[in-house]
Amino acid sequence: MKDSSPAFSRPLRILFTIARGDSFGGSSLHILDMANRLKQDGHEVEILIGGTPTEEVPRRYAAAGLHFRCIESMGRHIHPLQDFRAIRELRKHFIEFQPDLISLHSSKAGALGRLAAIGLNCPVLYTPHCWSFVEGFRKAWLYRWIEKRLAPLAAKIITVSEDERTFALQSGVSHCDQLVTIHNGVRDRFPQGTPAREENDATRMIMVARFEEQKNQKLLIRALHRLGHLSWDLTLVGDGPFREECEVLSKSLGLSDRIHFKGYCSDIPGLLVEHDLFLLITAGRDFPEAPSKPWELDSLPSFRMSVAVER
Repeated sequence: MKDSSPAFSRPLRILFTIARGDSFGGSSLHILDMANRLKQDGHEVEILIGGTPTEEVPRRYAAAGLHFRCIESMGRHIHPLQDFRAIRELRKHFIEFQPDLISLHSSKAGALGRLAAIGLNCPVLYTPHCWSFVEGFRKAWLYRWIEKRLAPLAAKIITVSEDERTFALQSGVSHCDQLVTIHNGVRDRFPQGTPAREENDATRMIMVARFEEQKNQKLLIRALHRLGHLSWDLTLVGDGPFREECEVLSKSLGLSDRIHFKGYCSDIPGLLVEHDLFLLITAGRDFPEAPSKPWELDSLPSFRMSVAVER
């Protein structure tokens, strides 16, 4: 395949920022892939991550040989004092690294990073990955207000799907010249064999996602409980703050022998090929990374469901 990488007169210094180091998901995978390719192309890359070096995202970046720094004061939720500290620390690293481009990922990093970059004369890109003010999210009105006020501080806002871009325009967050849709990359498909099956084997389903409110594995568990008369088996891959609640729910519904919690797994394609159906339950408007894996396999049917969750 022809290499379409743009030619630059010199290597660029590119600084990525992401707020969450505790949970490895679509946005952190996106940065991992981008940083690896940019390094391969000869550019200098640094990543600023909220949290501590012992968390899941820093561990994966370290294993990939990426250069990163952790900012413990940059958390997921609004906390005025901690957020002020995070802005000061972000700005310090911005000045030290002297990037040619700052690329901010997720709502929290996008907000703090844009404030930290004021006056630095460096172009800033912001990729929300999923707007924090979609219907059903807590404090959606507040996050929409924040996004509208901070939008002018980014050179471009990158949406990962046209639906996400349209939603931003309809919400009055930004204007059409600033919002740019760039779909997440998906690897070329490759054939995979399937394991031998007996005619009466249970239908084996799998979902790969972090255990958070947005993903709503509890909805899937309750739905499958209503299909208890059918022959099925479910594997849930991932970790997060809601995993224990899902395990308790599974046990209370008598599904412990049919629902298997795998935690984080390194060989996702190898695990997917052992299943019959890929599921993704989500309450957000975005371009999820997880379904790219079954697309790569070219042999695993996928089902995605977006739901409006009442809170």
